[in-house]
Amino acid sequence: MSLSPQRLPDTDERTRRMLATELDVRRALRRVFARAVLLCVVWLVLGLALIGWAVHTTDHENGIIAFWAGLLIANGGIVITLLVSYHRAMTEGWL
Repeated sequence: MSLSPQRLPDTDERTRRMLATELDVRRALRRVFARAVLLCVVWLVLGLALIGWAVHTTDHENGIIAFWAGLLIANGGIVITLLVSYHRAMTEGWL
């Protein structure tokens, strides 16, 4: 049984592979950042909707609950979204 040496890839082949890998990474980065921005906007809209409802309600207790819930949902959702995106970027080695 003889082992023949494997052919090393030439410069053009390595360049093509590296460019394809870079394109895949850029697409993944773009997808993660777009998802993070979209989720931040969703959390913001949900929080503002609750705060808006708190301003327009006539019941004082429900207004206070809706106001603080809106603040927590908007700020908490954005922070959690950004932390998850940051963690993914660190895990993938993008940062």
